[in-house]
Amino acid sequence: MEIVEKTLLIFTIMAAIVGLAWLDKRFALGLSGGMNLGVSANAKGSAKDAELQRQIAEKSQEVELLKQRVATLERIVTDPAEQLKREIDRL
Repeated sequence: MEIVEKTLLIFTIMAAIVGLAWLDKRFALGLSGGMNLGVSANAKGSAKDAELQRQIAEKSQEVELLKQRVATLERIVTDPAEQLKREIDRL
């Protein structure tokens, strides 16, 4: 009986470890953050940071282009010659 109990205990511990590893991976709990599992935490973080930086740069460029378009439209709308042309066209 002693061997069966030890074997059952070992399998229970292994199942708990596998279950916790799955939960950590599934819900990003960070339970394995201190363990070296072949992939460093910095490598994971730096890849995510690089992607975020790329997205930020892309959005910043898009915002700058939109600012230029708004400035152009403001110039057209506030241009006195353009306003005069609209009034003439309205008549």
